[in-house]
Amino acid sequence: MDVLYAFFISFFFGILFNAPMESLFYGGLTGAGGYLVYTIAGQTPLAGVFFGSLTVGVLSEILARLKKKPTIIFTTTGLIPLVPGKLAYDTITAFIREDFSLGVSLGLQTFFSAGAIALGIAITSSVMRLYKKATQRRQ
Repeated sequence: MDVLYAFFISFFFGILFNAPMESLFYGGLTGAGGYLVYTIAGQTPLAGVFFGSLTVGVLSEILARLKKKPTIIFTTTGLIPLVPGKLAYDTITAFIREDFSLGVSLGLQTFFSAGAIALGIAITSSVMRLYKKATQRRQ
C-alpha cells in the first residue's frame, strides 16, 4: 500500500512542479519504483535510500529516452518519497526541546540520507554521460 502512496505523492508533486501532463504518470511510476526498492533494500535506512535513489535515477534516464523529455522531470518527482523530511523535522524538534545529543544524531542521519540520495543520482547521471560519450565515439 505504501508503494501506491509513493506513486500518488510523486504524481501530485509533478502537478505542483508543473511537469507536462503526459509525464505525470511516469513520474509517479518512478517514485513508486524507487520507494519499492527502498523498502526491499531497507535493512539499513541508508542502503535503502541509496538503492532507491539509484533506481529513481535509472528509471528517469530510461523514461527520458523513451518519452523524449528531460530527465529532471522524472528525477525530481521520483525522489520526493525518499526525501528525509520526517528526520529533518525530528532533528529540529529535538534541538528545540534542548535534547542536543538526539538532535545531533538525527541531524547526522538526515545529512547522510540526503547524501545517499545525491550520490545515487550522481552515479546514475555519470554512468549515462559516459555511456553517451562511448556510443558517440563509435559512430
